Amino acid sequence: MKVIISLIITLIFVTGCSNFRYIPEPELEKGKPIPVLTTTVYSGNFSTEQIRDLWMTCSVRFNQVDPYLPLQFIHRHCDCYADLIRKNFKNSDDLKALSSDGVNTLKEKLVTNCNLKIQQEFNFQKPSGQT
Repeated sequence: MKVIISLIITLIFVTGCSNFRYIPEPELEKGKPIPVLTTTVYSGNFSTEQIRDLWMTCSVRFNQVDPYLPLQFIHRHCDCYADLIRKNFKNSDDLKALSSDGVNTLKEKLVTNCNLKIQQEFNFQKPSGQT
């Protein structure tokens, strides 16, 4: 009897602490397919290593320009840069094949889409005494 009671208490405890809940399935009209939402933002043709290299190059460059920039500021920029590149280029070969005009256009996009937006978010204020 004690074993049965302890099993019931254990069962109540385990099921009470679980995250199981009933999720009703949507009712489908006969003959209509289930709608599937797909959104493709990136080509998916950059390897993890290539994305990491893009991000790291960005981070190192920001540190070289100003080693006192907050890490969160640098990270946000480099995330934005990598995302923008992945959205606008199919693969790293397209990026490597950029002409000098293409590089300048990319720089303008990075500044417009990332730098200005993120700098406004951080709203840098110079310490008093600096101009």
